[in-house]
Amino acid sequence: MPENLLAHIDRLIQQRPVCKDALESFRELAGLMKEVQPEPQDIKFEDRLNDMKKDEGFPIFSREDLPVDLHASSELFAKFIAHLSNTERDDRDGLKKVLEKTKSDSGWTENLLKTLLRKDAKALYKTGKEIDLDPATLSFLAQVALRPSVYALREALSDRIDKEPWNYGYCPVCGSEPDMAYFAKTGKRYLHCELCGQEWSYSRLK
Repeated sequence: MPENLLAHIDRLIQQRPVCKDALESFRELAGLMKEVQPEPQDIKFEDRLNDMKKDEGFPIFSREDLPVDLHASSELFAKFIAHLSNTERDDRDGLKKVLEKTKSDSGWTENLLKTLLRKDAKALYKTGKEIDLDPATLSFLAQVALRPSVYALREALSDRIDKEPWNYGYCPVCGSEPDMAYFAKTGKRYLHCELCGQEWSYSRLK
């Protein structure tokens, strides 16, 4: 996944030179993703239960119960913070406070990741204000830190994910909302999950 992401960023830099600075900053974070190898999680998957969930319009997992490697995600988050706090950013003082939190409290980052998975906006806002860091920045870094683990989970389930159309406006794997819609060359409309990256076909008119 990181290799594909790096290649995609490089293509975008060539296509859109005006966005080079922003893309290169993100590329540095993508490079750090290569250093993390999420551990396979114990996934309890029952075909009958999954069929029932699909019939009733429920995703395979709920966000807060995703069996992801929070330890690996926490380590990646700490690497992001350590890297960014040494750059010339306006918010580097807040980033250094976050870095101290990651070093002094082993459970702080995991709690942050769980808060993000619960989509608890109030708690994320409060946490950001306590450490003088924009809550949107904190949320973005936490979500990117989760991606290798979430993508690994999605890959592990690739043969279990139903390829039939999922006519709901939320992800069939984790229940998250889409962050993008697009039309394929065939004319089909697809939605893209903002958390796990799963794509599913969706009605053109809804």
